[in-house]
Amino acid sequence: MKLLNMVFDRNELAGAFGDLGTFIPLVTAMIVVNRLDPVGIFLMFGLFYILSGLFYKIPVPIQPMKAMAAIMITANLPPSQLMGAGLVIGIFFTVLSFTNAIGLIDKVTSKSVVRGIQAGLGINLVLLACNFMQRGSILNWILAIIGIIVVLALFTSRRVPPALALIFLGVSFSILNGFPLDILITGIKIVLPKVSVPSMNDIVLGTVALAIPQIPLTIGNAIIATSLLSRDFFPERKTASVQRLSLSVGLMNLVSPLVGGIPTCHGAGGMAGHFRFGARTGGALIIIGVILALLGIFYSPVVLKILDLFPFAILGVLLLFAGLELILTIRDVAADKSALFVALFVAAICVGISNGYAIGLISGIPLAYAIEKKKLKLFEDQFSC
Repeated sequence: MKLLNMVFDRNELAGAFGDLGTFIPLVTAMIVVNRLDPVGIFLMFGLFYILSGLFYKIPVPIQPMKAMAAIMITANLPPSQLMGAGLVIGIFFTVLSFTNAIGLIDKVTSKSVVRGIQAGLGINLVLLACNFMQRGSILNWILAIIGIIVVLALFTSRRVPPALALIFLGVSFSILNGFPLDILITGIKIVLPKVSVPSMNDIVLGTVALAIPQIPLTIGNAIIATSLLSRDFFPERKTASVQRLSLSVGLMNLVSPLVGGIPTCHGAGGMAGHFRFGARTGGALIIIGVILALLGIFYSPVVLKILDLFPFAILGVLLLFAGLELILTIRDVAADKSALFVALFVAAICVGISNGYAIGLISGIPLAYAIEKKKLKLFEDQFSC
């Protein structure tokens, strides 16, 4: 079925689940550790996914802000500081868009730096996938191996999308393992999000602890890298410019914290996941958006139990192929030794250092500039001789 230039078919349905590998673990951990309210999180994610599909008309994902999520979980910070940080993020990226300062940052950021960030993120996704696939008993490994074989066997199939086969495999495993299906009926309870405004103290503390570490990562991965990847996958469409991505990140975070949602962004990894498993239009985003919104409104008290339908082994397989898709983007600069060096340097920092995406972006830009300047000088010296 086609509606508003978006497709709703089995491939879009399969691609809709392509980014669950990062969404489910991060959101689950924040709900459990930081005592966040699931209704606001799932409802806002669902609505933003739907709006992203309608606005961009290509699979531009909605993701939790990873640096902020990691700090929240490890430091066990209160939800109010996360909401305060979200508002600051919202204001910051809205201003970046309206002033087009994000365009200037994009202009001075070499493609080799962006490819390094993408490759580094891809490697980290693969490492996380391996962690997911080896959790639990030997059955988890067996399920993961079967999942990998299924994806490889159906790798180019549009008739039987591999993600749908994966989801069927995972859900079947969970049911056979004792998942209580009756919860889908007994667990229904309509809950609406609560409106709250963070205090000035929460805004200040959230800015220092959460927003400042997150901003460079969002600029590099959620905006610049996502925009470049959208041009790789959809060269005929120009909807995901850095200015538009910055605006949508800003507007989402001006709204989400006020109704119990968590700070959200886009991301190259999520786009790679949606694309790898079949998404080609915004239809996939609308499908997953409706599912998440309904989970938030009708199942928020038991939503964590429902997510057990997706075993970590299956989430690991989804992450594995999304990560490999991102790593392969580095081939774009492989022919130029200098550009490849910069990309590998940035990728190594992203993988080897905590919060490495920010450090990789900040250090990669001057490195790429210095190498390019040296190449130009060598060319001028040879020409003058």
